[in-house]
Amino acid sequence: MYWFKKYWYFIFIVAVIFIWFWIDTSSEPSKQNNSFVIDEMEEETDDSTEKQQDVVLMVDIKGEVRQPGVFEVQQDYRVKDVVEKAGGFTEKADVSSINLAERVFDEMVIMIPSAEGNEVESIMSTHDGKVRINNATLEEITEIPGIGNVKGNAIVEYRDTHGKFQSMSDLQNVSGIGEKTAEMLEEHVQIP
Repeated sequence: MYWFKKYWYFIFIVAVIFIWFWIDTSSEPSKQNNSFVIDEMEEETDDSTEKQQDVVLMVDIKGEVRQPGVFEVQQDYRVKDVVEKAGGFTEKADVSSINLAERVFDEMVIMIPSAEGNEVESIMSTHDGKVRINNATLEEITEIPGIGNVKGNAIVEYRDTHGKFQSMSDLQNVSGIGEKTAEMLEEHVQIP
């Protein structure tokens, strides 16, 4: 017992170091597990980002661009991006009537008018005889049966204030359009 009294502090320090080392190594697997979970979360985020980027839209661009045609584009493209894919504007292009910042949508037709006086609509808003209400001009909207200037202006104002229509039922939120009018519009309007 004499040696224990003489070296107790040394034994105590060795025991503390041993316990500290033992606790430190036993916590390592949990750190590894946490890093594994974080890695899995990053992979899931990468997969969802890739899925969003994988959505391919078909857009038709016509008129005063160098290479008119149908292009496959990503979901986040704008009209300006499609113009770039088409080789840019020709010298005759009337850029003032084009919304270059507009997001593209599947089956969109973009018409680039000529500054030389040819009457060409900037963006065609019809599809299978239906008006694409989210992109139609006031004139195109007022050509829909049952929609005059007052309701047409209300539709454009609502769209400008609240964003694009997501479903046909959203039309009932427009002042002057009730359930019956919205039902009648279904055969003339397409969303998106």
